[in-house]
Amino acid sequence: MIKRGTSRVLILALCIYALIGIVFFFYIRQAQSDFTEEITVEINGATTSVLKIGELNLKPGEDREYAVKLKSRADGEYKIGLNFAETTDGGLKGFIDTEITCGGETYTKTLLELLSGEEEIAFICPLKGDVATRIFIHYYMPIEVGNEAQGAVADFDVVLTATCT
Repeated sequence: MIKRGTSRVLILALCIYALIGIVFFFYIRQAQSDFTEEITVEINGATTSVLKIGELNLKPGEDREYAVKLKSRADGEYKIGLNFAETTDGGLKGFIDTEITCGGETYTKTLLELLSGEEEIAFICPLKGDVATRIFIHYYMPIEVGNEAQGAVADFDVVLTATCT
């Protein structure tokens, strides 16, 4: 009798630990995909940083937003450039709308347009010494997209360049 009770308690404890482990795994995985990157911009020359977006997978009506914090050591006007470079073609790029916002300026393009490499998103952004300015990159799949996007992903890099003007 004692052995049965002990084994039941042991099995219940293992199930609880397994459930906690699964929840923790998915929490960490979600936290890693929704990163907040902080970049310190140099006063002289250009600062370049590559933001890797791996397996962006959205369903119709879903969105994801990434925030990049720019910091500078001194006040000034900076030219910020964003270039999108596809790493692998996962088929999703034709179905995603992208909105980039920084300091009151907003750019709206499809991910396909951004990955074509024909134009760089560029804007002038005032940065204050040691105060973070955020750039928001918002990806959205319209609700009208049908089954043709099912199972598709997008793998790409966003190359951010900041130069003091």
